[in-house]
Parts: sequence; C-alpha cells; structure tokens
Amino acid sequence: ASWFPQAYDAIFDYQNDMNVRQNTMIFLGHESQLSWALSSLSLMCCSLNIASDLEEECKHLDVNTTTNNKTKVLLTSTKNAWRNHLQRLRDDDPSLLLVVPDSSIDHSHSNSIRQIVMDASRENITPNATNNICVVHSSLDVLKECKSFVGDDVPVLSQGIRKSKLPNDDVSSTVTFFLSDWCNVHPSQYNYAEMDPWLNVLSEEEFLELISAKIVEAPYAEVL
Repeated sequence: ASWFPQAYDAIFDYQNDMNVRQNTMIFLGHESQLSWALSSLSLMCCSLNIASDLEEECKHLDVNTTTNNKTKVLLTSTKNAWRNHLQRLRDDDPSLLLVVPDSSIDHSHSNSIRQIVMDASRENITPNATNNICVVHSSLDVLKECKSFVGDDVPVLSQGIRKSKLPNDDVSSTVTFFLSDWCNVHPSQYNYAEMDPWLNVLSEEEFLELISAKIVEAPYAEVL
C-alpha cells in the first residue's frame, strides 16, 4: 500500500500515542514478502528490534537489527496473532505486530483474516468488552470472501460506516470491511464496494483518521 507520510508518522513516530501501534496489525500477503517488508521498515525506522515466533522464516533475514532502538517489531503467525495482540495490550508493549501467513497450510488472505477475527470473537483482554475490528484490504475479491463469516444479517450503519456483528460471538465483536481506494482500485470495484451493504471504501485521508489516536483509543479497536 501507498500511505501518506503523515500515516507513517502516526504509526512509527514514538512521540505519538502508543495505542496506534498497539491497535494495529500489518498482514503480509505471503511469507516470501517478509524480508522485503522488514527491509522497508528498517529504511523508515533506521534499525529494528525484532522478536519472533517464526523460527524458520527468520533464519536468513537480511535486515539491520538491534536491541537498543525503540522501533520494536513482533513477527507472528496467523494462529498466534490474536494471542500476541492481547499480550501486547497486557504488557503495554508498543511493538508493531507483523502477521505472516503460513503457506504450508495454504492460508488464503480471507481464511487468515477469518481466523484472527474468530479468535477475537472468543477472547478479549477485559471481560464483556467489545472488539471493534477494522479490516483494510486492497482486494475486492478478498473482502467479498470475508463476508461469508459474518452471517446474513445486514450490517448496521454507524456514523456513515457499515459494521457487521459476528454471529455466535462471545464478546460482542463488530467487523468493518474497507476497500482501500489508493491501491490502483478499478472504478468498477470502487462502485461495487460503495453499493455492497457489507463493504466500505476508505481513502488515504480516512485511513489516517482511522489509525489516529483519536479513533483507536476507543476500547479495543483493532485495524488489520
């Protein structure tokens, strides 16, 4: 994705509110992108303090790492993403969570998103709290596939945004699907997402607002 410099600042500037990173997961399309993603992050953040539960994927990383720099990145798998996210909140840890799908079990984007969202629907850091999960993706097809796990009930409209309630949810989670319009989205896809009751279209300016501290400081709002 192409983000405004202000969006980079909101996520990576450690003078800003830590909740921006604590409430955000960056999801890679494939594990082969990991070295490239970390190299790109190291260019923005100078050096990285990398922690990981992905031993095989981290053996041959060609990135500058250090334990002294404040830019902390936690690498995790889809199946461990929500657990690590909750631990990050409990520890007040400002690490950026980078989720790497496991190609050995053929995880599609939609299946990986489904697993994280379903894990969120079963557990929260505070009993009876609500998880407000935002899924931002550049593929209309992936978002259309994601609609299958939110049930048939038409989403509610809240402040102009369509939010879906998860069926059989133990912690009252809501999921909001966004198509990012800055990633070479064809006008026909844009129009489809505008008309689909389960989807929303997100501009770069709106993305910046979404990850700003003003928005994500609401209890347990997560951005995938």
